[in-house]
Amino acid sequence: MDRRRFVAGATGLAAAGALSPLLAAAPARAEVKFQLFDAMRFVGKPDNLVACGLTPIRVVYAYEFWPSRNWDEPNLDHIETTLVPKLLGEGHDRIVLDIEHWEGDEVDKFVQIIEHMRKLMPKVRLGYYSMVPVRDYWAFQPGREGRLIVYRQKVQQWQKLAEAVDDLYPTLYAYYKDRDGWMRMADGMLAAGQAIGKPMYPFLWPQYHDHNRKLELALIEGDFWLQQLDKVKDSGCDGAVLWGTIAPERKTPDGKRARLKWDPTAEWWLQTRAFAQDAGLADSTCT
Repeated sequence: MDRRRFVAGATGLAAAGALSPLLAAAPARAEVKFQLFDAMRFVGKPDNLVACGLTPIRVVYAYEFWPSRNWDEPNLDHIETTLVPKLLGEGHDRIVLDIEHWEGDEVDKFVQIIEHMRKLMPKVRLGYYSMVPVRDYWAFQPGREGRLIVYRQKVQQWQKLAEAVDDLYPTLYAYYKDRDGWMRMADGMLAAGQAIGKPMYPFLWPQYHDHNRKLELALIEGDFWLQQLDKVKDSGCDGAVLWGTIAPERKTPDGKRARLKWDPTAEWWLQTRAFAQDAGLADSTCT
């Protein structure tokens, strides 16, 4: 399959320059082989995509941390007696924690949970989805200098959590079809992550984010999706996590979240397979 390569160009230099105070403190890290992780939730998705270069990864969603809907404070007893034994029984070597309802002034709660889990499962690598580096699309767009200043402040606000995690899992989801805008966001957020100096595995989603209701969760065009994969790999990230996905109707008749059906001929998946093959991640049995 023919693959087109994309280069970030001057936008990357501009965003990296904007975060230069953060980059100055970045420690050097040894090169590692790029990895693709599978956190996708399609209906009918093949159980095992390892042959295609995707390793399953466990995401622990917020509802798993609490036995009830009272999510105001960490429930360390539930984590210790129920959640961690379950996770240890599943045999994971890395886990992504997904808690999104607390703000930056509640960072100690995030730290409390991850430090408690680490004591109980010291051999498992732990990180938080989307919290470090914190996500922001508009901070890296032209004419948003004030927003960038606020973004820098948020990065510092989350520094305590950045020190507590083993790995970084920022989100680089596409909100708009503006590819240059996505590149500016990616450059800025990846620069912030690199300044932390820990392994980084950005989350990518083959749909436009559902915050943009006009696009109605449309699948991302194949060449734009390839551009995103290339950007993450060429920026020196240790890998990427592929997440998704949500059907436009959002809910099933019984109230559950609606999921798209797996389509092995979808453009984004064909580009993913080609990317994995070029990167030496997939083998000849991938179909």
